[in-house]
Amino acid sequence: MKRLVFLYVIVSGLSVAAGTQRISTTSVAWKEAFGYSSAEPNTTFCLMANGACGPAGKNVQSVTEEWLTKHPDAQIIPVCNVRCSRREPQALLTFVWVVDGDESLNLELVRQGCFPFLTQTISEKALQVPKTDYIAFMKKAVRAGIYASEHKLGLFSNP
Repeated sequence: MKRLVFLYVIVSGLSVAAGTQRISTTSVAWKEAFGYSSAEPNTTFCLMANGACGPAGKNVQSVTEEWLTKHPDAQIIPVCNVRCSRREPQALLTFVWVVDGDESLNLELVRQGCFPFLTQTISEKALQVPKTDYIAFMKKAVRAGIYASEHKLGLFSNP
């Protein structure tokens, strides 16, 4: 039940208004789909908006590490903030895009079959990025998901 409530909060768009600031990836340590930074100790960054509590596919950590090594100037763009705790109102779960120009860690994780493309969906009411950017991103996410499925990568590989 807690999981369903958490997913509802993320999808329903109970967001905290905060600008679209960019954060350097060098200040964040990633563990699978979650990032932690001493610069933002009350924030947990997440590469999945929808299904963040569910299992991720194989190789999330290795794909993330490899991508970040190839993109040392990548930036983190907050897409949606969600308050995590009534006891700790400053605690946030922030769905983010990790980007370096036209390259995106989120899309690479979908393309490698680490996440289904639906993990990148969020209520448009909750967006902290322009709607046009989100729509363009989701079109790419769908194509990346189709690629992973057609090539039987990650989650789509045969058992």
